[in-house]
Amino acid sequence: MRYAKSTWFLASVLALTVLSGCHEYKAVVEIRPDGSGTRTVTLVPKLDEEVTETELSRFFRVPPAEGWRRETDEDGDVVFRLAREAHGSGDWSGLGHDVRVFSRVDGGGDVASKGPAGLRNAVSLETGRTDEGRTYTYRERLSWEGLKEDLTAVMSVIYERRVRAANPDLSEVGVAELRGLFKAHVAQTWDRVYLTDDEDLFLETLSGALLPDVTELVDRRGFEVEAAALTDLAADVIGDDDHQFESIVERDLTGVAHAMFASLHLVVKMPGEIIDTNGSLDEDGDASWNVGLLDPLDKHVELYARSLVRD
Repeated sequence: MRYAKSTWFLASVLALTVLSGCHEYKAVVEIRPDGSGTRTVTLVPKLDEEVTETELSRFFRVPPAEGWRRETDEDGDVVFRLAREAHGSGDWSGLGHDVRVFSRVDGGGDVASKGPAGLRNAVSLETGRTDEGRTYTYRERLSWEGLKEDLTAVMSVIYERRVRAANPDLSEVGVAELRGLFKAHVAQTWDRVYLTDDEDLFLETLSGALLPDVTELVDRRGFEVEAAALTDLAADVIGDDDHQFESIVERDLTGVAHAMFASLHLVVKMPGEIIDTNGSLDEDGDASWNVGLLDPLDKHVELYARSLVRD
């Protein structure tokens, strides 16, 4: 089998730089010893002739009805800010859902699913006690809902086009079956192998699982084409050498293009001393993270910090 050398994701990132600027969420969390605190989130969008406020609002939802305020920063740029209060540790779970990107807002095109995929966040605060003192554990979870399904749907469309172009004599029913096999195996493979972590392993796993089913279909339908050739087309889809994938993303999944160049910078200030975190500690002892908004594509990303107030 031959494998693509560059992922469709990398190709899309390089091709869509004109479409999307560098958007940034800045979140500051301050937790008090009684479990109360504040969470302030500022969306700093990159607005220009390509990305206007109207375009931005279709994908980064910042409605005034939810408390978002449109402001101008010290550089004269437009930002959107949301400040909320937690009156106790149990209130923190209600302060999430403020870092979000929707991949699309309209149906149709080559993406057919029940609703728009989106990035969402959830936060929580756990309090406890040890022999040394009181503990506070802050967690923030980022996850995409429905995006892998949308991207799999896009890839299955491209696979069908490649099969038809390479084998115009194949029957409609047979091509539809091939598309179904491809879509199912991509979804199953993506559940086992993270495409963004190891493309070669993903392609090896996909091809190994797909080939026997394609071989059975070719034999059953009497197709005059080698099953290996049809399986190789699956690798071509992942490589996206002719940029079909990036074209569909730009047209039907514009929010994904924005997310490619968007990030979250989170700072958490906690009572006592932070004794465990998967972030970085600054000189003031606060925890901080920088996360790309597409980092949770394969699996959710959890940011956490645990502090101790010694008795």
